[in-house]
Amino acid sequence: MLNRKNKTLAIISIIILILLMFPLLLVIITSFNNQDSISLPIKGFTLSWYANIFQQPDFISGFESSLFVAIIASLSALIIGIPAVYALTRFNIVHKSWFHSFFLSPTLIPEIVIGFALYQAAVVTLRLPVMPSLIIGHFLLCLPYVIRLVTASMLLMDKNIEEAAWVCGCSPQKGFFLIVLPNIKASIVAAFMMCFINSLRVVLV
Repeated sequence: MLNRKNKTLAIISIIILILLMFPLLLVIITSFNNQDSISLPIKGFTLSWYANIFQQPDFISGFESSLFVAIIASLSALIIGIPAVYALTRFNIVHKSWFHSFFLSPTLIPEIVIGFALYQAAVVTLRLPVMPSLIIGHFLLCLPYVIRLVTASMLLMDKNIEEAAWVCGCSPQKGFFLIVLPNIKASIVAAFMMCFINSLRVVLV
């Protein structure tokens, strides 16, 4: 186990964090430069580069498409992933480990490979529209985040709470919505944020 009071480890962690954040900080600072080239220190302050974003119709269209795909894919991953996790953690399913591996398999394959394979299968072979194909692809990439985060929360949740609700007359379906979901809402929110961020980081054009 790592000792949280280890000062050496804390110093190393802070240094790594600074090294990771420093390039991002430089990009943010230079984005306010009024010069056409990147230079430090900046010679003037301007917001024109940010205002110019809204004058690029291709970027706006791509951002709207990315936002739509990210929201639909993230919500779809939650709708499919949460019941799947509940079934895997609450019932004695045959080959449970196989299902876990199946749901997490997209993380083991490079995204470009999944995208190319999905394009060949959905767009070229099945001739599906591009937008549904993109949603399917982003859904496959989002689902593992839901499975991992919600599974961890479900395993930490006390089963006796749900069983107590059943004893008090609550049906399993009603108990799922009134007992289970409120107890794992933190992991649900975290899973949605992870899905949304990872889906939105690819701006469509």
